Amino acid sequence: MDKAGVLNQQTVEEVTQINESDLSKVTGHLEIAVITVKTTGDEAIEDYAQEQAQKYHIGRKGWNNGVLFVIATKDRKVRMETGYGVEDVLPDDYI
Repeated sequence: MDKAGVLNQQTVEEVTQINESDLSKVTGHLEIAVITVKTTGDEAIEDYAQEQAQKYHIGRKGWNNGVLFVIATKDRKVRMETGYGVEDVLPDDYI
């Protein structure tokens, strides 16, 4: 979801390709999503990312294995939010 208007079509297609082809081979079918916004306003990017991950149900039901990248361009902040199903190998504070 490119609310900031910074992702080109090639990037969108690559994320789609990774989800539909490469990650479909992983047990539980891990899912990656990207949301760009200009700003999260007064809200901390950590809180915003968690809300978006829950709102859009990133990851597969029963596996809780989503990875969400939130990029706030004007704020110059990036956040990776992970579901509990992948947190052992890719914790939220990894980047």
